[in-house]
Amino acid sequence: MRFDPKYFIGCCREAGFTLSRIGGKVHYTTNGKEIAGAGLFVATMRKHKRKLLKHLPERSVPVQAD
Repeated sequence: MRFDPKYFIGCCREAGFTLSRIGGKVHYTTNGKEIAGAGLFVATMRKHKRKLLKHLPERSVPVQAD
C-alpha cells in the first residue's frame, strides 16, 4: 500500500492534529487534547516527512520583540 500524504493529512485533522511546516520541519499540535493512537500518527509523520512537507502550509514563527 502506498502512502498518500493528502489522505494522511485529512486523517490527522479528523483525529485532532493541526499540521503545518516550519522551514524543513513538520510541526504538529493537538491543542491540549489527548489523542488515542498519537504515537502511531507521530511515527508515520517522521517516516514520511519528505512527502508531507510538500502538502503542508508554511507557518511563520512569531518574532520575539523585547
